[in-house]
Amino acid sequence: MLRRYVLPCALILFVSIGAGGLAYKRQAKTVYSTNCVFQAFIHLSREDPSTPEHAQFIGGLALQEVGTVASSGLYRRVSAREKTPAGVIASETTTAPSPGLGTFFVTVMDPSPARATRLANAVCKEYVSSIKKNRADQLAAKVRAVQDRIDSIESEVAKLAAIPAAKLTPPQKVTLQTRTAQILYNSQLMANITSYPPDEVSLLSPAGTVNKQKIGDLSKKLVIAGVAGVLVCFLYILIGEILAMRGSDSRGSGSLDEHINERGSARNPQGTQPARSTVSHEDPRGVH
Repeated sequence: MLRRYVLPCALILFVSIGAGGLAYKRQAKTVYSTNCVFQAFIHLSREDPSTPEHAQFIGGLALQEVGTVASSGLYRRVSAREKTPAGVIASETTTAPSPGLGTFFVTVMDPSPARATRLANAVCKEYVSSIKKNRADQLAAKVRAVQDRIDSIESEVAKLAAIPAAKLTPPQKVTLQTRTAQILYNSQLMANITSYPPDEVSLLSPAGTVNKQKIGDLSKKLVIAGVAGVLVCFLYILIGEILAMRGSDSRGSGSLDEHINERGSARNPQGTQPARSTVSHEDPRGVH
């Protein structure tokens, strides 16, 4: 029964999959991708990371700095220099961690190979310059906070030092010793903050090589086309079977009528009608 549907269904599937391929070819866009690599190795100690946990901590600091820059108008600043809408740059750019201490890939996909390279390098350079500025501002804020604390303590110490030692009360003497120790500790803290190794924030690899590729999901379109072809094939089989069943019913009714007629002919082979009764009913009054 199903053999007569093999060829039509194969043709339906072929046409459906072909249509899916043509749709992909018509809708797919050619783009060019390139990437650059930058590093944001933040130093919070004098030692380089010697354990996986320390390296992971460094990576977390770098990711935090990158996130801060990205959310502070990165694409808007690049847009102003490159004369390209910020929304276009954001939609074409992907930033992701790469192997290494605080290193990141910046990938740009654009219909123009020259603009893809230009935007990738612009974004990487903006990351580097913004992270450097943020780190300098953070360091300056820490130094300023410690210096303000030292200035406040020194002001209090100066007031106590103006009192002759013989006139200092025991609590004042304790306070003077404590504040002096605090000045020493905060001075050491400032020296420690300003003596960290400089952060390693730089462009490691500028964008150069451009890769051509198609944007579109061919497999998805082929699967959809295949499923549509199967559904059409099922519908074709269903309609064919319904029509076949109706034809069988019609032929069956015709055969039944012929069979009844044949049985009637067999019973009356001459085709004559049975004789009707012709009994005469005479008037009994006419008989004498």
